[in-house]
Amino acid sequence: MPFFKNLKIYILHSSFDIMLKLKYNRSKAMKDKWNNKDYRKKQIKAHTGKTYDKSSNWQGGKQKHTDGYMWRYSPNHPFKTQRNCVFEHRLIMEEYLRKFKPNHKFLIEINGKKYLRKGVQVHHINEIKNDNRLINLKIFDNVEEHSRFHSRRLDIPSKEVIKLHKTKSIIELSKIFNCSISTIYKRLRTNI
Repeated sequence: MPFFKNLKIYILHSSFDIMLKLKYNRSKAMKDKWNNKDYRKKQIKAHTGKTYDKSSNWQGGKQKHTDGYMWRYSPNHPFKTQRNCVFEHRLIMEEYLRKFKPNHKFLIEINGKKYLRKGVQVHHINEIKNDNRLINLKIFDNVEEHSRFHSRRLDIPSKEVIKLHKTKSIIELSKIFNCSISTIYKRLRTNI
């Protein structure tokens, strides 16, 4: 555990609160380096103003969102975030529709290029959020339609699912009942 070697913990008590203060001691060699004015200027210059593709940590413009979805760096996209990113599954569906179904109702034209409308929902069929293969994506007009798709599990007869599960896999059952794999799992769990 080399990280904790130089870590000191101070607990400060007061009449109103307890505060935990962590202090990490840098090595003497690093302190000496940082005290050198030229080294410090060089480091600050190297790391100032470097964003995305100019950064030494650049990984092709992909990063994982806290929810598990993948972001892609797309600075020219009209529906980008403040960090110039768009969800990758939306970009993949957008590219597919643009190429094979250019007059699709979910596309909107902005500055001569077609983009996926803002309210359109892209669903991951196997419910793995970073699996952005085109065969795993399904498109819905709005949130209500997407929610209706997820609530279909109420229409699935559990006795029939349990009976078919003896001969068929969960993936096959999800195709038969036209629902997600997790819906089949939930049906099986509630009636076992």
